[in-house]
Amino acid sequence: MITVSWEGPRVPAIAQRLGCHEKTFRKWLHRYNEQGWMGSVAGPAVVASSGSPRPNAPG
Repeated sequence: MITVSWEGPRVPAIAQRLGCHEKTFRKWLHRYNEQGWMGSVAGPAVVASSGSPRPNAPG
């Protein structure tokens, strides 16, 4: 998802190509820009905003 943005197309085109909503793509792109790869793979279900695992997260 992130590497597609490196190819140059705008967010609407990338979202359509990936079959997701523009807001979803922007959310993940911003998360990657702020936190790097770990921010883009962990997601909100596993990592709390503080960066610590949530109590009900697997592992």
